[in-house]
This record gives sequence, structure tokens and C-alpha cells, in this order.
Amino acid sequence: MTKFSSQLANVVKGIKTLGLSPQIVGGVIERNSEQFIIAAKQNIQDDTGNLSRSIGFINKNAKYKFSAVRLIGARVYGGYRGYHAYIYEQGTAERKTKTGASKGKMPASNYMRRAFDSHSPAFIANTEREIVKIIETNARKAGMNTTK
Repeated sequence: MTKFSSQLANVVKGIKTLGLSPQIVGGVIERNSEQFIIAAKQNIQDDTGNLSRSIGFINKNAKYKFSAVRLIGARVYGGYRGYHAYIYEQGTAERKTKTGASKGKMPASNYMRRAFDSHSPAFIANTEREIVKIIETNARKAGMNTTK
């Protein structure tokens, strides 16, 4: 184990003793991620509303080791109908029938990319602020000095 990795291991142990579990981090991430969902829904203009209703948190926690992992996208289970999400996001090339008649093309709307690009700085700042606040609060409860 290198000096850096042993120092990092000590930091991780220290953070765990201050009550920063994956569940707490996951809650902070989820609260701050809701802005992506709202923005993505506002960026979509689908006729039926099925796609915008399907945008939300995708439950994939069983697949990942840590519960702090959350995915946001179009849901296709539980009554949601977001199967065509990738078409809206990426668009399509010109489509033709067997006889050669044009069926048109669909330009990419990039609704998720635009939501991510526009809200990432605020997400990072808010998440960092909340986690620092949790650490400082728990450190004070543990009798540690948190002043700079």
C-alpha cells in the first residue's frame, strides 16, 4: 500500500465515522438530481406526453454495489412508455419506404444532454455544499473543531 493510498484509506474511514454513508450520499444526489428531470421534461415536445411522463429515476440499485448510484432517464417499466426516448435524443436519418418514398427524418432534440449541460454546475455546487454541511455537523457532534 502506498503512502497516498493509506492516507486515502484513513480519510475514507474518517468520513465513515462522521456518518457519511452511501445511503446519505444517495439521498443528497437524488434531491439535487431532480432539477435534471424537470429540465429534461421541459425540453421534450412529444405529442402523447408518454415520453415526458416516463422521465425519472431508473431503479438499477440491485445491479450496482453502492446505493449512491442513481440513473435518470426514460423508464419503460411500471406503466411508463419511454421506449422511444433514444429517437428523440439522437434523432433519425432519412427513412424510406420499400418503394423509395421518403418517410422523413427526425432531428435530434438532445433533451437529456441539454438538461445535463445546463444544470451540472449547480448540481455539483449544491451536492458539495450539502455533503460538507453533513460532515461539519457530524464532526461538531463528535467534538471536532470545524473552524478554519
